[in-house]
Amino acid sequence: MRITMPVLFGKRLVAPILFSASQNYKNLKFELYFDDNAPDILTERFDIAIRSGFSSLRQGFASQHLTNYPMVICCSPSFTKRYAVTDLVQLKDVNGLFYSRSGQVRPWRFPKEDGRTLEIIPQCRLILNDIEAIADAAEAGLGAAWLPSWLVQDRIDEGRLIRLCPEQETLQLNYHLLWPKSQLLPAKTSAIIEMIRSCL
Repeated sequence: MRITMPVLFGKRLVAPILFSASQNYKNLKFELYFDDNAPDILTERFDIAIRSGFSSLRQGFASQHLTNYPMVICCSPSFTKRYAVTDLVQLKDVNGLFYSRSGQVRPWRFPKEDGRTLEIIPQCRLILNDIEAIADAAEAGLGAAWLPSWLVQDRIDEGRLIRLCPEQETLQLNYHLLWPKSQLLPAKTSAIIEMIRSCL
């Protein structure tokens, strides 16, 4: 059973489920690949892929929605003493920490009541290609960050990070299961898909 998934999301949320599956299915061999670069499923012969932000299907693939996690704006307690942020517009003036693999930053996005999306780009302080490093930088007081809740909720609960504008609705990050389409889904694939979906 070859499965590919994003690195941190996979390690923290999916791998424990699959470790349990390996105990339940003694005759099933697992190969787990953690990769943020989304390897080609067909070429690499993966049975299942987990993707974030997946919005369109390529021909030859089937997909099921897995789960949503809200994006949150967060920073260190010390950062709030230097920058008083009470609304989204003020984010444009603060130091921001950005995730990018290409060097280009993308705006932070917030849904509006009229159905449109508000896009904000804070002052670019740091660009990193690892979201956990962004959380570390935010905790160190280097800037505000826009990160998925599953990554930072523990730090928020422990007071190491603080949510900015917590009442503001924010973008939901979608996760999907993806697999090569076939007329008959193999029983092993169906069982593992259902296990991942039910646990998440």
